[in-house]
Amino acid sequence: MGILVECPACKLRGGLKRKICKCGHNVQKVGSKNYWIEYYLEGKRTRERIGRSKQAAENRFREVQTAKLREGISVKIRTL
Repeated sequence: MGILVECPACKLRGGLKRKICKCGHNVQKVGSKNYWIEYYLEGKRTRERIGRSKQAAENRFREVQTAKLREGISVKIRTL
């Protein structure tokens, strides 16, 4: 669960902490990166493309979390 960043070159999605993509591009310095959110809904992984705004991705992710808590949907927590 969390916010992901898409590499503009190879379209691979990874966490916010990743600085360099597997293809070799510096994801942190690129201005045209897209943000995604990933969460579990009723046991299924769901991803949503948010756009180029990190703030919008954070806001949408918070909306999803509060909706889950209000509706009482079981949240599957993934540990690494």
